[in-house]
Amino acid sequence: MHVRDASILPKGLSLDKLKRYKLLIGDVWKWSCKYETSKTLKLKLKTSIHSEYGLKRLLGSVEALYLDELIGIKDVVYELDKNGFPYLQHLCIQNNSQIQCIVNSTHEVHIQDVFPKLESLVLANMIHLEIFCERQITEKSFQKLRVIEVESCHKLKSLFSISLVRCFSQLEEIKISSCKIMKQIVDLVSQDQKDNNITSGLVQFCKLRSLTLKNLSALFSFCFDDTRSYDSTMSHAKLDTSEFLFDDKIVLANLDSLQLSSINCQNIWQDSLSACSWVKSLTNLKIERCGRLRRIFSIFQAMRLVNLKRHEICKFCGQLEEVVAEEENANGVITFNLSHLQTLTLVFLAKFKGFFPGMHILECPKLKRLVVVSCPEVALFEQEAKNIPATPLLSVEKVVPYLDFLGLNGKDASKILKGRFREDLFHNIATHHLYEIETEEAEFLYGLLHRMPNLKCLYLIRGDIRDLFPIRTLVSEKKQTVNIVRIRDLRLRDLPSLESICIEGSQLDPVLENLEELQVISCPSLEKLVPTSASLNCLTFLRVISCDGLKHLFSPSTARSLVHLKEMRITECKMLQEIVAKVEDDNEDEISFGYLESLELEYLSNLSSFCSGNNNFDFPYLEKVTIKGCPTMKIFSQGQSKSLRLQSVNYRIEDQYSWEGDLNSTIRKLYEGGGLSNDSEDS
Repeated sequence: MHVRDASILPKGLSLDKLKRYKLLIGDVWKWSCKYETSKTLKLKLKTSIHSEYGLKRLLGSVEALYLDELIGIKDVVYELDKNGFPYLQHLCIQNNSQIQCIVNSTHEVHIQDVFPKLESLVLANMIHLEIFCERQITEKSFQKLRVIEVESCHKLKSLFSISLVRCFSQLEEIKISSCKIMKQIVDLVSQDQKDNNITSGLVQFCKLRSLTLKNLSALFSFCFDDTRSYDSTMSHAKLDTSEFLFDDKIVLANLDSLQLSSINCQNIWQDSLSACSWVKSLTNLKIERCGRLRRIFSIFQAMRLVNLKRHEICKFCGQLEEVVAEEENANGVITFNLSHLQTLTLVFLAKFKGFFPGMHILECPKLKRLVVVSCPEVALFEQEAKNIPATPLLSVEKVVPYLDFLGLNGKDASKILKGRFREDLFHNIATHHLYEIETEEAEFLYGLLHRMPNLKCLYLIRGDIRDLFPIRTLVSEKKQTVNIVRIRDLRLRDLPSLESICIEGSQLDPVLENLEELQVISCPSLEKLVPTSASLNCLTFLRVISCDGLKHLFSPSTARSLVHLKEMRITECKMLQEIVAKVEDDNEDEISFGYLESLELEYLSNLSSFCSGNNNFDFPYLEKVTIKGCPTMKIFSQGQSKSLRLQSVNYRIEDQYSWEGDLNSTIRKLYEGGGLSNDSEDS
């Protein structure tokens, strides 16, 4: 049952005898739940929960509880269920400005277990939450908690005290993000330690498999003992332990995935035996926006990355120069064997020069996905490194033949064409992402695709290129026919100068005929999506966004070829007047979109109709139509439009629907009533 306002519930309503229920109170909830239980309660109340006695009595037996904007509560357990929520498995509290503590065990009532069956806990946008759990709790409290997520709790300085870590021994996943003053995750000098003179030992989360720390600008360490005493003989490296996110007190023996974003540490691991002991369990490491980070691993740690499968360093780690730091006592050629690495991503690293500054060999026998973009100091290929002191990132001959995914800058792609590599080196690549294209060579893409005959997905992102395929014939730089008919997925994004994909009259129909997915985003100079004679027989998905130069998408003949199109999304194309162009000499009457199921036309300020010609349209499988922000659309089409399965048109952001029996009548009425105007969101 979903009740948008609790005030309409009958007074004295008795709900506590219900054995199964899914009850939603308030206007923010959706039916879907990440965790399904037999007793689910979602509350957003305009009054205090104490005044809703029937609802409050459910709290003692509820299994999944979601709370939004809870009024008049500061301590969750003490004020909501003094028995400690003995049956609760999943708890989510969000958008609260009054709760200060989840469990305050200074109250005598908290001697018993609290949350003994809780498996997941989500705390989001709780602006006055200062303490997760105050002082000691029983050993059975939180004993089944596996997942904890904390977001935008701006008064939390830490999440756990060291004395409580033992209660969270079953934790498998921790996600913490956007907590402005959080300095550490585990507080080694909490108040109960100070009162009882407890000495902290190792901090162990032995079952933790995933740790995500994002946008924590004040965080300087996972746990840090600021009561340690130091003498003047200690080196700076030993003194400034806050420069290590994880020091030798931390044991995460089974950590599988580590993601760090916008963390202000200079080093991740302290170079000690205990810090290295759990590095070997990592399979996924992603780091982004860590502007002070100087290195990731020591040599000793890097040699133990025996299980690492995915390594991503992305976006604005501005001080990072290498993955592995150079050490004074490192002599000779060092071999790093990342025997399980399958994905390596390096993006937007201004100072990054390579994996290791000294002489080394990087072995990645299982590497399948390689992305190196906007790393201007990296020598990617051996041939580049001959005239400069840097060691190339990878051995092309050893790595590239096994890749199926490759992402490069345009300049590096050009070096593939100019390099003296064997002809079949890139034959296994199925997906190629090409960034920052600045080449003026007419045959650039032809030559590139000639090197990748098994390419299925081609993404071109950012750059200054006028014509994608500017010549008329399928001839490579060696005057051989280029086999590019296997491409299934073409995506173009942020190409402000692009005017055409294929020019009229070219012999590139095989490129288009085999496309199954076409996405064109932010190409404002594009005047024609495809030539008027183009055939798109295999296309199933089309998405066009912010292409302001387009006046129409297809000619009638091209529209007739869309026999397999299932989904069409067109958004924010300012000059677009119609989807199918009006052609005076088109003698064929009907155009059928035989498999189209979903059509979305949004924020097209000049769209007058789907087609202004006299063609009739048939949409036998169309079930979903969304038309929003199209203020000049007076009618769907001049001809008849049949859509036997369609029952409504969605015309507002908040999902309002209209239906007058057919598309033309529905659009006409919406236009006359102003339902398609750009300000429909506020209507």
